[in-house]
Amino acid sequence: KMGITADQIIHFLVENAHPLCENRHRPVPDNITDQILLWEGERNRVTSGVGLLFDKFLESEDELFQRCVRFAERNGWLRFVTHSPRAFVVDEHCRGDMRDFIKAQRRAGA
Repeated sequence: KMGITADQIIHFLVENAHPLCENRHRPVPDNITDQILLWEGERNRVTSGVGLLFDKFLESEDELFQRCVRFAERNGWLRFVTHSPRAFVVDEHCRGDMRDFIKAQRRAGA
């Protein structure tokens, strides 16, 4: 993992604090150190990966969109979904299965 850690930032702030702050019990206020630690926690919470975006659903295809999302979720492929606009992201490896499902659903509904 690349980058600087929260501990490194806090250490830098303590070491380079203004001389007036050095007389305090803690040269960097607790709320500042807490926020830096929270930011690091947020950064470590997010993961990235390769996915496939499906976002070409017409307003009239809301039911199809819902069925596709449920299908991807049941199979453990769903990574992200938004209903406005209608779009979802699935694992890249299920590309063919997802495309076949959508084609079959569209044929059945036509």
